[in-house]
Amino acid sequence: MFFASLSDHQADARLPKVLQSVLEYLRQTDFSKLEPGRHAVEGDKIYANLMSIETQPKQEKRPEVHRNYLDVQFLIEGEERIGVTLADSGQKVATEYDAERDLMFYQTPSNESELLLSAGMYAVFYPGELHTPACCIDEPKAIRKVVMKVHRSLLDN
Repeated sequence: MFFASLSDHQADARLPKVLQSVLEYLRQTDFSKLEPGRHAVEGDKIYANLMSIETQPKQEKRPEVHRNYLDVQFLIEGEERIGVTLADSGQKVATEYDAERDLMFYQTPSNESELLLSAGMYAVFYPGELHTPACCIDEPKAIRKVVMKVHRSLLDN
């Protein structure tokens, strides 16, 4: 897991080249001109899920994990709390792995840490890293965000 402000170009150097190019895509794309939904960047290897959603109380959310894709979650508007925890710290599975969606949910752990993101910040979650996105900070509020999905095979390049 890694998080920073998109305006912090120095943070890019700590990430693999493919993620540096994803961050540049985020900087150069005017998301106000795109409709919510999936947008291909490099076919199925890199794509963007643009969404306008409302944050929810953390107790109503479940941690999720992916096996094949990294998430680069970039907050365009609003603020959100994202829970983070280690995958090997005794979490119980809530739903079995869905290979088509590359998604599995866990029950809410008791030892979850939190990130607070405001507009312009991003967080990177590698495969196997549990995260609970779109949690409200005080009360539910509308946010606009893009989740870049990057296939793990691109990390080798």
